[in-house]
Amino acid sequence: MASRARTSRWLERLTGAVAGRPHLLLRLCAAVILAISLGALVLMLRIPIASIDAEMGARGTTELVGGGQPIILPADAMVTFRSQRDGTSVILPANLLPGVAEPRGSAAENARYWAGRDRLAHMLAAGPVEIVGQGKPLVMTIRSRTVSDLTIGFWLSMVAGAVAALAGLWVWVLRPRDWAPIMFALSGAALFVGCVTTALNVSPGLGMSGRLDQMLMIVNYADGAVCAGALMALFARFPQPLVPTGWLWLLGAVNLVPGVVVGFDALPNAVDIAILIVLGDSVGIIVLLLVQAWRARDDPQHRAGLMPIALCTGISTALFCVLSMVGQMNGGKPLVMPDMTAPLLLAIYLGMGVAITRARLFALGRWALSLLLSACAIILFLAFDAIILSTVTQARDLAFFLSCLLGMTVYLPMREWMLRKAERLREGQASDLLQYASDVALAINPEAAIAAWQDAIGAMFDPLERQWVDVAGAAPDICDKGRALYLPAPTGEVAMLLRHPAGGARIFAPSDLDTASRFAALVRRLANARDAYVRGVSEERGRIARDLHDDVSARLLTSLHRTDTQAIHDDVRGAMADIRTIVTGLSGGSQALQSLVAALRHETQMRLEAAGIDLIWPLSALDDDRWMLPYHRYRHLLSIVREGVSNIIRHSGATTATLQMAVTDGELRITLSDNGCGLAKDRPHGNGLLNSARRAKDAGGSFHIATVPTGTRMEIILPIGHANQASKDGGASPRLAGDRRR
Repeated sequence: MASRARTSRWLERLTGAVAGRPHLLLRLCAAVILAISLGALVLMLRIPIASIDAEMGARGTTELVGGGQPIILPADAMVTFRSQRDGTSVILPANLLPGVAEPRGSAAENARYWAGRDRLAHMLAAGPVEIVGQGKPLVMTIRSRTVSDLTIGFWLSMVAGAVAALAGLWVWVLRPRDWAPIMFALSGAALFVGCVTTALNVSPGLGMSGRLDQMLMIVNYADGAVCAGALMALFARFPQPLVPTGWLWLLGAVNLVPGVVVGFDALPNAVDIAILIVLGDSVGIIVLLLVQAWRARDDPQHRAGLMPIALCTGISTALFCVLSMVGQMNGGKPLVMPDMTAPLLLAIYLGMGVAITRARLFALGRWALSLLLSACAIILFLAFDAIILSTVTQARDLAFFLSCLLGMTVYLPMREWMLRKAERLREGQASDLLQYASDVALAINPEAAIAAWQDAIGAMFDPLERQWVDVAGAAPDICDKGRALYLPAPTGEVAMLLRHPAGGARIFAPSDLDTASRFAALVRRLANARDAYVRGVSEERGRIARDLHDDVSARLLTSLHRTDTQAIHDDVRGAMADIRTIVTGLSGGSQALQSLVAALRHETQMRLEAAGIDLIWPLSALDDDRWMLPYHRYRHLLSIVREGVSNIIRHSGATTATLQMAVTDGELRITLSDNGCGLAKDRPHGNGLLNSARRAKDAGGSFHIATVPTGTRMEIILPIGHANQASKDGGASPRLAGDRRR
């Protein structure tokens, strides 16, 4: 009990240190992994490379390669190696010479084999060694190993082991106090050591000493048992606890057996016993996965965590057992060499890492699909490699090249097809978002908007549970480690809490948060556009009503009280002109200043002639189509000029009126003067002049009227912008820089 308490306190301090400085610890562990990898590389380069090597052949035979035509030896053959320097010799079983082979005799037989390998290494270091009794003399020498001599399997094993260790440490740093990340990190570290020992054990050839070979084999099997046992312990408690913690201590004790048996040669065929235990652990992992899946059938959270495990871990573990472990029983040849199966082990770890971290690694978004495709590529490559090695050629490098060629031929088109399909799905989702957003934003009443929002939620997330909440929040948010999504309504005050998306098949990820945010922004944008349209319609109606009231109605009402027929005609004519202007403005388009001036000149000429007043209106550069005026400006312009002409007719007593127009510096300047009596000094300005000043201000310009020595002078200044160059060059319809509705 005291020992367990001390262990618990030690683990608590360790996890506390990890949680306190995760990035520092991860960098430290990465440095240790790098140092071990560099040490293994240096050790490999210090092992000399022999000119003759042994490989496993078909039906238990052994092939000696490197001396020309390969020499095939039967399974029970003995090979004699004799030193040309001093004549000493050593006899070794042919079936144990390949790097993947391991002795399976009694403790004494195995000890003699390791001692023989030590003597062979010493003989090679002293000089050439002759292989005796093989039909023709073979002389074996050694040379220093270089980086170019390192095989593809060596690099694959080293890199895969390092990545697996880093993945395990990364998951542990993310969640240092949870059972699953601790076991995952332990198995990743054990796998790294196992990959390093495999790379060193399989590749060196006959130049390696027996003592180093034996030590690497012991560490490899002990490490494999630790790795498999840690994975069994992981799935015994993750995602749901299936086995009491006390039973896991018994599991750890059982998994120590391979290291003890192989290390001390306690039993004959100790290697096969170790392989059986690792195979048993692998079967146990698959069984535990099935039990966990059965237990999680009604639990969306746990079922989502098990999905990537079911895809990667179960399939990859079964393939690893078939391709590598089963073939090694009784000294047989594996379908795929152990150093070449390292990428398959890496696929297992990527799948488990995604499952254990769940919401954190699902943040990878599109990379999650790339991870799955990469795992498929690894499995496809290994399957091709095994088929080629067993049917076409025994040359590993040639088999590797052919499997890569076949893999690219099959995998790349499949990958492109899957990515295009995913892209089409995303495009379809985008169009669906637009449709649902328009249904929400343009709903005829709040009830219809809420119903459309509910339909959109079902299409986007398909949650198992929906709950109305009173919590206020402006933006969507993922809650409860990805189990729930807080979703405020795009319109209104209601909010909803969603649970278990995709019918409970997964958890909420940041991509869902992005989808919800984009949907809400789209609804707001459509709602703003709708509100702007409604405001525009309301303002347009108000403008029409105001113009009819201020201009047409006022003129007609005034005409009712007149007795002068000419004045009545003048009022009716002005009212008709106002109505014509209002109707023209309903189209919302701009008016060319040229046509506007022409119509205004004709109208003014007719009115002044009827009153017996001469009009002086000199032609100017305005009589072309370079300038365009928006409705809200030309409407005010016409009203101000008409009001000025009406004042001249009614109050000035003038005989002549002069109107001048000019455009300077982007402004239209209009001057209307007469030779009448001027403004009355004892009377304030009437409503007509006040309305003219207001209209000029609303159009962004100014209005001035004053008495001058020759009569009255009125000046109107309106912004007009600059002439459109396209119209000068015969281009498209001209527009003004200021031709925009307010």
